[in-house]
Amino acid sequence: KSVNIVYKSTINSSNRIIRFDDPEQEATFFEVLIKQQYFSKSEEKLSPFKAIKPLLIFLLVVVIITAVAYIDGINMLKGEGFDSESIKTNFAKSFIRLIGPYGVLVFGGVISIAILYFINKRYYDPPTQLLYSPPNQ
Repeated sequence: KSVNIVYKSTINSSNRIIRFDDPEQEATFFEVLIKQQYFSKSEEKLSPFKAIKPLLIFLLVVVIITAVAYIDGINMLKGEGFDSESIKTNFAKSFIRLIGPYGVLVFGGVISIAILYFINKRYYDPPTQLLYSPPNQ
């Protein structure tokens, strides 16, 4: 299990990810924060919009990529594709050529529906964050 530690001060802020292999290590770490360092523990339920914001951005990216790939697929059917030396571009064009423009729409639609499912699930049940604050705050 990994824990994302966000440290904010008046000078700077930083993120650190700590991974615990053993649940006992994790419990000991937070026990030290509370009992020896006098941190206070609180829970904060994320607002629905804050909870789904990263998924909305991901959905927007998927829709844009699907639209561009669909247009490329239509252009390939017309014989208006462009030649590229890039391996990634050639792979993407080969994939679009393989499934066709309507396959691109189906593929992008399935991914979009899955993202919408997770957006809906997360909107109606936003996660709770555990916050540990130092004694001065």
